[in-house]
Amino acid sequence: MIRLPPFFALRALEAAARHRSYSRAAEELAVTHGAVSQQIRKLEEELGARLFERRGNAMIPTAEAERLAKEVGRGLGVLQNAVAEFATAAERDPLVVSLDPQFSNRWLPARLPRLFADPAGRNVELRVEERLANFVTDGIDMAVRYGAGRWAGVEAAPLFAETLFPVCSPQMAAAHDWRGPRTC
Repeated sequence: MIRLPPFFALRALEAAARHRSYSRAAEELAVTHGAVSQQIRKLEEELGARLFERRGNAMIPTAEAERLAKEVGRGLGVLQNAVAEFATAAERDPLVVSLDPQFSNRWLPARLPRLFADPAGRNVELRVEERLANFVTDGIDMAVRYGAGRWAGVEAAPLFAETLFPVCSPQMAAAHDWRGPRTC
């Protein structure tokens, strides 16, 4: 497989050839004129050929550079379309999260405003359910459950540790002589 030049260098070539100007290419790419010039120089070294000729204020691509720039432009168009299709599908297909009722009622509510304020959080569907989700048939992408994480057929990762302890009134503790937990 042939090693490709750096992606940014190819983008700089395409923009500079289309605009016939390093400065306008730099504006489009949100970099400096010097950054575009440096990328073109590195690309010329890597390809072993001159890519542009200066004519007055214009940078005119050679015939070979023009062909390469057009192909790079076509490739960029393919990439832009693929990313746009992916983004559209991501908007259309939400991340579906199955939540344990206790988790969703106690821990999650205070954090929901921050989740939904984030653009990524706008495409999350939350399902509160006690049963274990079936990731194959239920349309669930992930689940949050309370437990040791040893469920068959899934990969589990701990979110945080929790300490549980019994509480009661001082009167009840005194009446039953409870000083601590007992093992059965």
